[in-house]
Amino acid sequence: MTRSAAPLVLEPGQRELLESLAKSRTVEHRLVQRAQVLLRAADGMSNADNAVLAGVTRVTVRAWRSEFAERGLADLGRVAPGRGRRASIPQ
Repeated sequence: MTRSAAPLVLEPGQRELLESLAKSRTVEHRLVQRAQVLLRAADGMSNADNAVLAGVTRVTVRAWRSEFAERGLADLGRVAPGRGRRASIPQ
């Protein structure tokens, strides 16, 4: 087992919202995945173990943690401009 990062600190109410997102069957998969990663980080799981469970890299887990530490739940599922799949059907 690898050395764990410091547990992510959640404000009151944030855990409940992340838990509901993590269990949701209707929101986008990327939001569910990110909520699960953040909850495991708050429980003290190492970034490496968290990345394996989520199927992403440790760099991604660290990026999501730092993004959450900076902005909290604001823009949680926002995709940065220029990222993501391009439209296959023109406007």
